[in-house]
Amino acid sequence: MIIDTEEVKLGQLNKMFISDTDSTTIPSGYVVVAILHTSDTKYHTLTYDSDYTVTRNESATGKESDTTSGNCLTHLAGTWKYGRFITSIQLHSGSVEVYLAKKAVGI
Repeated sequence: MIIDTEEVKLGQLNKMFISDTDSTTIPSGYVVVAILHTSDTKYHTLTYDSDYTVTRNESATGKESDTTSGNCLTHLAGTWKYGRFITSIQLHSGSVEVYLAKKAVGI
């Protein structure tokens, strides 16, 4: 099997499917590079890697994630979230397919 660097960047080496409301920790040495919302999804918690700077400008009832489901945005089925940042995920509802890549040292 031939693996090129573009596949590695897109997370095509590893993935996880999450459909429960328990907190899911991303395996050590990996980061999330993309999330496919396989059904309408609300996030309880998205924990970012401490090596990645995240800036948020959210309204009280339009948050990416929150402990109160009614304060969260609904990420519609079929939409994607890209980045290289998430170390754990907990859902209020929905399901996601999470694409992983190895965490680069110093990034």
